[in-house]
Amino acid sequence: MKETNAICKKQWETLRQNAGRKTLGQIAAEFEVFLEGFRQERSLEDAKLVNAQKARVLGVGAGVAQSANSQLQQNSGAGGSSGKGKATKQEGVVVVDCWDSDWDWRYTPRWCTHSSCPSSSSYSPYANHLYAFYHTRRPSTFLPLQNLCSTCSKSEVETCERCISEKWSGRCGWDEGEWNAWFGNVVRNRDVESEFWVNAQERLIRERGPVRWVEKGGEVEGKEGQVLEKKGKWGILSRLFSSMAA
Repeated sequence: MKETNAICKKQWETLRQNAGRKTLGQIAAEFEVFLEGFRQERSLEDAKLVNAQKARVLGVGAGVAQSANSQLQQNSGAGGSSGKGKATKQEGVVVVDCWDSDWDWRYTPRWCTHSSCPSSSSYSPYANHLYAFYHTRRPSTFLPLQNLCSTCSKSEVETCERCISEKWSGRCGWDEGEWNAWFGNVVRNRDVESEFWVNAQERLIRERGPVRWVEKGGEVEGKEGQVLEKKGKWGILSRLFSSMAA
């Protein structure tokens, strides 16, 4: 906003300095023309940014409807598609699972991978109320695991910190090299396990996609669907291995 105000102020001063014999009213009229064009440019830029944000977070960019129609034409033997997904026909209604190629799965709500998670709802590490929790390092330098919901992640990182603290207190006879080796293994094992479950979440979310598109009467409607079934840790594991074996 400060930059925008500075641009407008500079333009006004430029018009005044180059006014010559123009009256103040003429200068004001020229400035109003400039402002109108400037507003239009900002509106177009705003629409472009909003569309890019939707494509990245929701998978619903400006080209999704066109991509969905291309999918339908492709199934009919005409044309192609630059989008991702598939089209099927169910009882006379064509259902197109299609999403923008700029879609980033990480913003899609996911289910916790803890086998005994008490939460029955999905979560996103990038949600406004959770972003700071997942992306701010604790005094121990650890980050909460993103494959777990906030409740399970908080419990996990606190348990890990307590285990390390207890080990440090009872490290009788350990030299610095032994401690560094043990601590390094703890950190590495934690990171590897988290990466495995995040990859499992990604695989399942990509299988579903963010949006289901339904073709009715020549129009494409977007319907927000469930992204991931609540099956718990072992349900996700079984789905992962079954998809790998397929």
